[in-house]
Amino acid sequence: MSKMYNLHPFFLMTKTEYKSAKQLLASILRNEIPWEDRVKANENKAIKRKLEKIEALNKEVTLLSELVLGRELGLRRFMVVDVLRHDQYRTQLLVRDFSLEAEYKDSAPHLWCLSGRKLKKDGRLGVVGADAYFNCASITRRHLDGRWTSLEPQNLKVLHEIDS
Repeated sequence: MSKMYNLHPFFLMTKTEYKSAKQLLASILRNEIPWEDRVKANENKAIKRKLEKIEALNKEVTLLSELVLGRELGLRRFMVVDVLRHDQYRTQLLVRDFSLEAEYKDSAPHLWCLSGRKLKKDGRLGVVGADAYFNCASITRRHLDGRWTSLEPQNLKVLHEIDS
């Protein structure tokens, strides 16, 4: 039996972290550049500066996400994890990057995003990229000896238990 937790950023972050994340995501949304203009970034210095600003903001969101998930769940970069969402969608990956996603045109953080490399069916590390988006999930990690252990937040209630 796995335990399903509500891991919404609002519940895992402190008030100041949540406010900071909301401001960062709003800044990213304000500075959004269409794909057609991104191609011209080498020619246009203003677009190039805007892209550099967006990249810096994304790095801050990554650092904040990694800090919060590390503190609350013990999740670290280069861990092999199995994310089982509430809709029974499962992703197994080696975590290489953390992020937050916002609702469309709303700057409030809504989903966590783990990016990395997908595991093959036999458990070996693959070369295909994988992303796991969630705000309600059961997360387990694989140790070097092959054991899987659950990553459980300290201060959250169990939403429901599921058969894994």
